[in-house]
Amino acid sequence: MIKTKLNQFRSVIASIMFGAMFLLLPVSSFPLLSKVFSGTSVAPLSVIPAIILVILLVLPTVLKYQLFSVQFKPLILFFLSAIISTFFAFFRNMPSFRDTHFLKNAIEGVITLLMGFAFYYLCAHFLTTEEKIKKALQWLNIGAIFMIVFSALQTVYTRTPVEFYPAWLGNLIYKTSSSGKIFPRRISGFAFEPSWLAHQLNILYLPVWLGFSVKGYSVFNTRLLKRFTFENLLLIAGIIMLFLSFSRIGWITFGMLIIYLLLRLSNTLFNKAIKRLETKRNKQLTRWQYWLLKFTMWIAVLFVGIALALVAGLVISRLDKYRTADILNFEAMRHMGILGWANLIKIAERLVYWIIGFRTFQLHPWIGVGLGAIGYFFSSTVPSFGYRLPDVVHFMNYENFIPNAKNIWSRILGETGIIGTALFISWLYLQWKAAAELEKENHSTFYQAFGLVGKLIVIAFIFEGFSMDTFGLPYYWIAFGLVVAAWRIFMNVSKTPEFI
Repeated sequence: MIKTKLNQFRSVIASIMFGAMFLLLPVSSFPLLSKVFSGTSVAPLSVIPAIILVILLVLPTVLKYQLFSVQFKPLILFFLSAIISTFFAFFRNMPSFRDTHFLKNAIEGVITLLMGFAFYYLCAHFLTTEEKIKKALQWLNIGAIFMIVFSALQTVYTRTPVEFYPAWLGNLIYKTSSSGKIFPRRISGFAFEPSWLAHQLNILYLPVWLGFSVKGYSVFNTRLLKRFTFENLLLIAGIIMLFLSFSRIGWITFGMLIIYLLLRLSNTLFNKAIKRLETKRNKQLTRWQYWLLKFTMWIAVLFVGIALALVAGLVISRLDKYRTADILNFEAMRHMGILGWANLIKIAERLVYWIIGFRTFQLHPWIGVGLGAIGYFFSSTVPSFGYRLPDVVHFMNYENFIPNAKNIWSRILGETGIIGTALFISWLYLQWKAAAELEKENHSTFYQAFGLVGKLIVIAFIFEGFSMDTFGLPYYWIAFGLVVAAWRIFMNVSKTPEFI
């Protein structure tokens, strides 16, 4: 009797915490949490309910049942390889940088990685029915509504000088973001900065809304005018928010999602055209005729894609003249080189950090230099062009915290080497594989929708990875966890106890 009541109580608390975790996702850098985590900018408010859920559900389950999905196993191996890399770092002649000990950064790296694992495991292993996933997404969408409304308020004042910015709105930003900054002509929502807003939109919200809209699926039963789903409206609002964030990598990432959908559409239309042609001729095309037509079609698509990319570059150069006016200045690229051209469009600092990460990888290619250690090789690996960039010089001479690679691919290579990178990529491949298996299901819009969502998330993650390097933000972990949860239901492999 007591055990039954305890399970019921745990079930209620778990349901509340899951709702809170998805509801609070828009807040990516909560000031109070940031202070608790020694001033780090990566302090998502959703980590609080996630920690409670780990204590309540994950620890008892893992200790008793040792349940790990096939998609989670590469992450365990990746974690072990990262720990080994970090352990061996203590036996190297580690360069010094300021007065920050390597152990502090290593511990922070391990904690953020475990935070990400927690979000992923919670979603993948405890959302065990379609109804639970729908409920989680309903909370996610409710949180998104608050984010949209808050972003709309910011939009009203984007052209307002900072000194005339409404005090109440500035105070609200200060209380929900540890940066506490107002970004002129850009919106940041509840995120640390506009690029973080674009990241959470591209990695989680937009793929879900876009995939559901394409497949005609919704987690709500109500439709506007009996036609438009709630996700359709959220998608429109999300695209507007992404545009107003003026995040260039955000624009590029979403553009790649649209390109992927257009490629799928082109392939579908091509196959339908071939079938009509064969029906009209009452004769099947030979293999070489089919491949010749398909090759011609893809060449045409390639030229159209190049033309659209040039048009997009022209539009971006007009919309953000301060940063991207020279984005199509190929003459400058030829005379000044890639880094010189990148400096014209204000991304040279990013490229320098990427180069530092890759050069660190070259020093220790097999197992890397350990979690959080790339910054210690900053001075010895910075390219000579970096000394011409104020941001890089400022880091070297004034900042007390350790710089990072600002690129998750460069970071994984530098910190975990070829072995860790191979394991991480194999995990990413399993996410795509699970999504592909879901989309092949012809009898369920739910599975088809999550199949497309999963593929969009993988593509978004690949491109967003060039602009972020943290394991601590929950968005891609939760996004992939949702897809794996749907896959586990589809494969009927869920053996997790029904706590929620």
